[in-house]
Amino acid sequence: MRAFICDAPARAFLKQIKGHTGYFSCERCVIKGFWKNNRVTMHSCELYEKRTDELFSAQTYVNHQMGITPLVQHGIPCISSFVLDYMHCVCLGVVKRILWFFKQGPTVCKLSHIQLDELSKKIVSYSGNLPSEFARQPRSSAELERWKARV
Repeated sequence: MRAFICDAPARAFLKQIKGHTGYFSCERCVIKGFWKNNRVTMHSCELYEKRTDELFSAQTYVNHQMGITPLVQHGIPCISSFVLDYMHCVCLGVVKRILWFFKQGPTVCKLSHIQLDELSKKIVSYSGNLPSEFARQPRSSAELERWKARV
């Protein structure tokens, strides 16, 4: 097996680590998050020590690891074998937040109603070009609160 591809709750369960809302939940570095705007937020990982498979296997990350995963017992590296989930990290994380700023953020970020309508029309126009395996059709920016993703 080369990699595990899971969403954040599944990765936390398999690796026996803090969930994605915890203070020491970053899976790539040892940063401690902080509470801001009703959520745990983290600065860039660039400044912090990276997690390693060896230290993970040795149960070194006491604030991150919640238990002993059977994966380590079978010699599976728990840092390098798990890829981060693009759908949730980027599509529903970064992209949704950027669109929210375009719609409701500070004045310097906000788009006009005309620009938002144009953006919505463009997004919805992609509906006819999606593979049948896509469970959801694109929603307009007016329905941003209801945006979800499903494979």
